Amino acid sequence: MGVERGYTVHSFEPVTLDGQPVSSSRIRDALRTGAYASATLAWADRFQLSGMVVQGAHRGRSLGVPTANLSVWAEHAVPANGIYACRAQVGGATALRNAVTNIGTRPTSTTACEPLRHTC
Repeated sequence: MGVERGYTVHSFEPVTLDGQPVSSSRIRDALRTGAYASATLAWADRFQLSGMVVQGAHRGRSLGVPTANLSVWAEHAVPANGIYACRAQVGGATALRNAVTNIGTRPTSTTACEPLRHTC
């Protein structure tokens, strides 16, 4: 087909990791099951998640910890539920900031919570 359409086709052996082929399905499965290190090795890069910031209940702000709630495309691969240390890029800024990401259910909060005073 390449000759008919005027382009060259090159074939190569599948890329493997631990004797298994690396594929997008394998990476999505590793993310979904929490095998983050395996997904990172297969992808050969750090996982990135992006989305639109949507308004929340402002609970974090009232505790002195502003938050950003992301609306992520349903088709986007998302890591397993958990708390992750991450780096965040805000708006068009070029600098990355230390951040914490919660994926999954919202952590329980009460009015008795003490404001977070930890820095990364």
